[in-house]
Amino acid sequence: MLGSTIPDRTSMLRPRSPNVPGYFGVGLHDRTMVEAKLARAPVAPGKADRLREWYAELERREDEVVETLQHEGVSTETAFLDASGEPGYLYVYMEATDLEAADEAGDDEAFEVDEQHHEVLGECLDGEWEALETIGHYVNPARPA
Repeated sequence: MLGSTIPDRTSMLRPRSPNVPGYFGVGLHDRTMVEAKLARAPVAPGKADRLREWYAELERREDEVVETLQHEGVSTETAFLDASGEPGYLYVYMEATDLEAADEAGDDEAFEVDEQHHEVLGECLDGEWEALETIGHYVNPARPA
């Protein structure tokens, strides 16, 4: 889903390399390394409720969301809203075996829901995305699907 929702992905930091000691991302069944990232972008004043509405709509359109996640190769995407201060922030957490490929697939806007997602985020976000540094990522290989 993220795709073009990140206006300047060139500023996004990739998670730590699987070759770096301390990286423990393990895939569910095939032990493929899973990459993870958490990014945030400032929310425009007065747009927090619009974001809440949009993500509630995405919940209702779960089939479309799952279709686009599968197209992008994303296994997990979770959005968080911190509206405790000004500006508020939208945080997005993603897991994929290849985050760069997932971003490129999201840029395709292969589905209507992707186009709408990008429009809403363009309307509601006020600034650049920034990635938080990944200093550890641990996955229980026996976690439920």
